[in-house]
Amino acid sequence: MAVNRSAAVRELDAAVSAVQSDAVYGQVARARGGSAAERREARRQQARNRFQVDLPVELERELRKMAEAESVPVSQMMCYLMLAGMKAIEAGLVQAPGLAKKASRSMRFEYVLDFGEFENEGVR
Repeated sequence: MAVNRSAAVRELDAAVSAVQSDAVYGQVARARGGSAAERREARRQQARNRFQVDLPVELERELRKMAEAESVPVSQMMCYLMLAGMKAIEAGLVQAPGLAKKASRSMRFEYVLDFGEFENEGVR
């Protein structure tokens, strides 16, 4: 009977170790027992607003060049350009995407944007 119990305990320990090795859970669990700096970093990472975007390769390349030229992170350059674009639309300097919409074939979206005016510049 003791043999079965120790096998079960070993199996449970292996399962717990697998869960703790998970990137998100493991980071938070390690921070609980870690230093104050590790706990602060874990909270900071948890509070970040991460957002994934699909970009054409050419656009990403240009974005990286711009960020490198200014010696700033790519994410901050992207944020700056988005804010500048939104302000330009609000000020009427740039056309809002309303006229660039076309019907979508996706069941998820009613419309997609037509980037035809940018095709010569390598953006799709």
